[in-house]
Amino acid sequence: MAPLREIVPLAFNLDRQTEGVRYALIMAEREPTDPVLLERLAGYLTEEGDLDRALKMCETAATLCQNNAPKPGEEPRPKAAQVPLWMELGRLYFLTKKYEQSAKYFGQVYEALEKPEEFGLDARAQKALLNKAELAYQLFGESFLEGGKPEQALAAFDKANQIKPDEALSLYNRARVDAKLKQPAQALAKLETYLDKHFSSQGTAPYALLGEVLTDLGQKDQLLARLDKARAADAENLPLSYYLAQQYLQGG
Repeated sequence: MAPLREIVPLAFNLDRQTEGVRYALIMAEREPTDPVLLERLAGYLTEEGDLDRALKMCETAATLCQNNAPKPGEEPRPKAAQVPLWMELGRLYFLTKKYEQSAKYFGQVYEALEKPEEFGLDARAQKALLNKAELAYQLFGESFLEGGKPEQALAAFDKANQIKPDEALSLYNRARVDAKLKQPAQALAKLETYLDKHFSSQGTAPYALLGEVLTDLGQKDQLLARLDKARAADAENLPLSYYLAQQYLQGG
């Protein structure tokens, strides 16, 4: 560790960034003590595409934060500094398809954004967390839906739609939530509205969901007829035409 502590600042002082980062990563993995440094290095690893290693860095940072929790009688430390770490953990868990863990951390971020005063989040911190707010809440919703929390997913999807209204996306999101809640009739009604309004922005996914919903309702044999009818009324809809072609191909 002693040589590493000398090499890292020396490399950066000589403007040899790549070497500085490489040795900083080795040092952080051997003797992790600074959660802020770990989080920054995790960001670098994410940009490099090394998601598993980045996730381990963030998990270690979270453990350090927990271990540094105030003892009885001590002043509580501000939570604001931990919220970006929760955000990054939620994102990395989502990217690595560990949806339950992703939903857990995004749930904590969502709560912090709903109660910013309790978590010490000022307007600048909230803006830094959300960046494009509608995309952030859409990501929360995706995570909650995949993580088995459809009610929370609906709240996040609705929040995204309030920030930037998108009727097509909202109908599709709500249909997905209904399907998860085992309410295929409600999901079907929303998908029919999507078809009637000739939306195409959500690609082929709504038509695949339509097939699942009809199967749940015992009406799987109606899929091709419904899609044919929709295409006759909306011949320029490329995702619909493509999906229908796939169905014909699979059916021989």
